[in-house]
Amino acid sequence: MWLLQSLLNTSLVGKVHEQALKSVASWADFGLEPELLEPLVEQVFQALHKQDTFDAAVDALVKIFSHPELDRYGLYWD
Repeated sequence: MWLLQSLLNTSLVGKVHEQALKSVASWADFGLEPELLEPLVEQVFQALHKQDTFDAAVDALVKIFSHPELDRYGLYWD
């Protein structure tokens, strides 16, 4: 998880950020517990502001927020 956070925090752009966001989406799709993805959510939202990462960020957010167990954790809408 720290690797993805590092990649999303770097000044590197384009494909590196896009691939990191796709990894976040894949982990959410795979079923990783939402509480483990929580530290990445702010960085994914920040990626919405960049044209080259917008689509990957939207995909990641959709997969995170549509996780079937999200309401069990109460992380995002308490």
